[in-house]
Amino acid sequence: MVASKLKNAGIPVTYMPSNVENKPIISIMVKTANRMTTKCDQASVYKELARYYDIIYKNKNYRTEAAEILEIVTKLKRSKGNSLLDVACGTGRHIEYLQHNFSCTGIDLSQDMLDVAGSRLKGVDLRQGDMLNLNIDKKI
Repeated sequence: MVASKLKNAGIPVTYMPSNVENKPIISIMVKTANRMTTKCDQASVYKELARYYDIIYKNKNYRTEAAEILEIVTKLKRSKGNSLLDVACGTGRHIEYLQHNFSCTGIDLSQDMLDVAGSRLKGVDLRQGDMLNLNIDKKI
């Protein structure tokens, strides 16, 4: 179903075998400026995938992962602060669950992914930025 939606949108899809629970991994190659993108060209890839990202990962259990993150942060945090920075937050699915326990800030390279997150997460500080050059004007 996901593959057919991507193909109907003009995004070529190929299937590759996976060692994870014997499920196939959908590998998506997006044509950009008459060339195929590479892993280094992530901004272009995520610009194209933003509207399909949540469909592709619909079976991912964000609630369970967020509970695990909450447990780890609670156990290891050394300050009394309540801020959480989600780097590479994508469409904000982890923040969706973590915002009830923390004041969350989400950073992602793709503004398109942040736009999807922003439609779901009202009042959450979402910022476009590169994790390699973070410049945040507040203490987290």
